[in-house]
Amino acid sequence: MSCVSPCLVHCLQGAHARQDLIAKAMAFGFDVKIPYDHLPHAFTISHPDSKLTGEFLDRLESESNVAVFRSLELKPRDLGRMRPHFRRAPAVTLSLVTASSSSKTQEKKAGAAPYQGPYGQTASYFAQYYNFPPVTPGSAPVIGIVSLDGSYQQSDLQYYWQRCLGLTTLPKVIHVAVDGATPTFTGSDSDIENTLDLQIAGGICPTATLLLFSAPNTNKGFYDAINAAVIGTTVNGVLYKPSIVSISWGAPENQYSNSSLQAFNQLFQTAVSLGITITVACGDSGSDDGVGDGQPHADFPASSPYVTACGGTSLASGGIESAWTWSARYQWGTGGGISRIFPAPSYQRGVVTYPTGTLPSTATLQGLRALPDIALNADPLSGWTIYFNNQLLYNEMGGTSCVAPAMAGLLGLMNLRYSVSFNTSLYAAYKVAAASCFVDITIGNNDSIAGSNGVFPCTSGYDFCTGLGAVNGVNLFSVLQKGTPAQPPSTTTTTTVTTTTLPNGGTTTCTCVTVTPNTRQVQTVLVESKRSVTCPAVSPTTISVPLTMTMATPTCTAPTQAPLFVPAVSIQSQPVPLAPTPSFLVASTSRASCKCRH
Repeated sequence: MSCVSPCLVHCLQGAHARQDLIAKAMAFGFDVKIPYDHLPHAFTISHPDSKLTGEFLDRLESESNVAVFRSLELKPRDLGRMRPHFRRAPAVTLSLVTASSSSKTQEKKAGAAPYQGPYGQTASYFAQYYNFPPVTPGSAPVIGIVSLDGSYQQSDLQYYWQRCLGLTTLPKVIHVAVDGATPTFTGSDSDIENTLDLQIAGGICPTATLLLFSAPNTNKGFYDAINAAVIGTTVNGVLYKPSIVSISWGAPENQYSNSSLQAFNQLFQTAVSLGITITVACGDSGSDDGVGDGQPHADFPASSPYVTACGGTSLASGGIESAWTWSARYQWGTGGGISRIFPAPSYQRGVVTYPTGTLPSTATLQGLRALPDIALNADPLSGWTIYFNNQLLYNEMGGTSCVAPAMAGLLGLMNLRYSVSFNTSLYAAYKVAAASCFVDITIGNNDSIAGSNGVFPCTSGYDFCTGLGAVNGVNLFSVLQKGTPAQPPSTTTTTTVTTTTLPNGGTTTCTCVTVTPNTRQVQTVLVESKRSVTCPAVSPTTISVPLTMTMATPTCTAPTQAPLFVPAVSIQSQPVPLAPTPSFLVASTSRASCKCRH
């Protein structure tokens, strides 16, 4: 089959196998280019002889694990595959270095850095650095880890946990195949991701049971793996049901259809309702998430309001911490920004301030889901140590893929249940104890867009690179143990009472309660109307009318005549969200009415 040059070749075995294929193509005289920074497995080939090109691609497809797109009219989003969110430092950088090639390195110090030891910056090192609490006595959390393709080597996990971390109690690992997946270890990028996720989550929380849910790398496989993690699995008659799920995979929101986004989001909402916290990597391709169209983009599923979005920081000697700033040299930097799909969740009200006057403009993104929620070290130049394929990768690993399983490990150490969700409690803790629970990151940015004037710089307070900041685990645990922290009053309540004496000697009292929010993010006023009617020889009755909305202070109007009969019952209103005005509940036996007017 002939091919119109150039043609896109996507190596399904990872970036390392790609190098062999590139060498082979060059040996046959093809012009080879690597056009997409966000597709580390892909390259293009071109040649004047279209027949020769077609024959070569046919051979590649038959002999190698590749996907070939014979016209670049098929854009990268059509690949339909998620990408792992790890990055690996160049071989020449094996020590702690200045943060992310940024010219600014001064920042709050998180404290004196722990001693690295012979194995460098392991999961134990970063648990000490971020002051994670010890394991809760008797705690045995179940942590689900979503995997797309690949497998792991048990010997790598055992060496890392026993030799590098010195653990005597090792996590239990259960591998669950989804959608007919046949997980095989080949040394691929998927294998690196799986190994990294397991070693970090288990290294931080060694009493955990780790369930690795492996599925094919397709939208359906991704969904089904997450769904399987939410459901849990039964092994030898024992049900293992995760309370925490870590996801280190994703893609730009615009790679998904809207129906897919909504289906995933509903699944995450279901997980939250079941008490499951899901930590998700924000991506490693800066503010445009590697799309390359000159506009900011967020990575999904990190942009879902029902997950904890994990961004990246960078460490320099002396405990200096900044954002994992976009590096044009290495083509990496923390993801983050603003969703184009999902509205801002209620827990972000009063915390997130949206940027204005940016180039490119973010005016259309005001009031949408902001991410990340928190951040930890993700810079490969100040990287994590893992043990992979019988080799020690000393301080080499980075990417927000390191942050998601680290946060999952922290959640396992705390092993708490939350009244609403972890995110709700997290932001509530920020509102009352920001200085003790978080390290505010104020230096750096993730601006990967050419010509940008700084769309998402780090600032004091919440920002779109590092969220609420880096966590102080012990202090956060202390606050969260007390339940959702009490917050400063967010409303002002005004009560107006009007009493009218009726001709037959009865009375009617109207009570209007106006609740005015004290935050500028909320633009509505909630009004509750109650009526108490007293008639001769009839027991009092209270009718509670559901919440309605108005933009002005209401007044009460009493009924003009007494009801014929008021039964001795109480009709209670149900809580309603900030949504269109609900219908009133009115007793059918009463001709009187009490309305709040505006």
